[in-house]
Parts: sequence; C-alpha cells; structure tokens
Amino acid sequence: MPYKNKEDQRRYYLEHRNEILKRTRIWGKEYRRLNPKRKVKKPCNKCGKTFEAGKGNRRYCNKCLIHICEVCGGEFRSERINQRFCSQSCNGKVNAIKNLIPQNGIKQTKERIGKRIRRGKDHYNWQGGITSENVSFRNSIEYKEWRNSVFERDGFTCQICGATDVHLHVHHLKPFADYPKLRLDSENGQTVCLICHGKIHGKEFKKR
Repeated sequence: MPYKNKEDQRRYYLEHRNEILKRTRIWGKEYRRLNPKRKVKKPCNKCGKTFEAGKGNRRYCNKCLIHICEVCGGEFRSERINQRFCSQSCNGKVNAIKNLIPQNGIKQTKERIGKRIRRGKDHYNWQGGITSENVSFRNSIEYKEWRNSVFERDGFTCQICGATDVHLHVHHLKPFADYPKLRLDSENGQTVCLICHGKIHGKEFKKR
C-alpha cells in the first residue's frame, strides 16, 4: 500500500499493528517450514567419522563432544575438545594450589617452580626481608601443599557443617603460633568453611 509520507505510514502501522504482527509470525513459521536448515556432511577432526551438521564452524561429531570430568567422573558435553572439567567447582578443586598445576595437568616440582618464580633476594622487589614470618610462611610452597593435602583428605567439605562448593579454610587444631612444629602436620589440619572458621576464632573472615 503506497503512503503519501512517513506520517501516514506510521499512522497505518499503529492502527493495524496487531494484524501486521500476526501475519508476520505466520509467514515466518511457513517460511521456516518450507526452507529448513540444510545439513552438510563433514568429517570429524578427531575420530574421522562423517557426521551431519548445519553450516557453521563445528568440527567434531556428537560422540567426540562428550567428555568425562577428571574430578567427579560425570559426563558432560562441550564444544572444546580439550575440556577437562564439567564445572568451575571441579576446576577449582584441582587448582586449589595456585601455580602448582599448569594447564597441561602435569604437577611441577619445587625445583622447577623455584626456577620459574623468583623469590627472596632474587626477586626484583626485594626490600631486605621486611615481610613478617607469619605471612612468609603462609605464602610458601610447603604451606600450600599442606593445605591442599588437607582439602583432598576431607573431600573439599567443611568438617563442621558439611557444606560444599563454598569458600574453604584449613583450621589448625593446635594453634599456629603455639605449635610451630605442627604447622605442616596434616593431622593438625581440618577443612572448615568461612563461617565456621569465624565461629571458632570469634571473628569474621573475609574472602581473599
């Protein structure tokens, strides 16, 4: 229908808006029925088998897109062929020790980490050892390994309230300051959540 100007076109659309939208929806469904998406046969880049897919960048068949989580053992589907974990929760459990487990999944030794990460006097920001002994010890590789061993033993679960998938701490059963020889004893550690750890010490802990 020809319009004299844009104002007449706008007025006609407002008056017959519902009817126009209804015809548009019906026409769209009919068009999709008469013109279905064409599927193309492609070879899978992993197993080599032929599979049908739409026109896109998909390179793997349905079977190769099914992965098994390395932590919980459950099956999940992902377009990433090298996906190792089904969720961020499982990924966080493996990477509990920062910088100790690289992307290829091979745990590095202390010697290799020491060569890659400059510490102490070799670090460019060394200021004569002003960091306290407490902070220095808690940032050491040995402390992080002990912390991760306690997490794995307790199944990444708070031993007081049984909470999982929360921010976890490792609580020293015998105080950290009073028993320096037991600081790295796994029997002296207990996995607790943020809230339960605060109740033990009578203060509020914040996520770091």
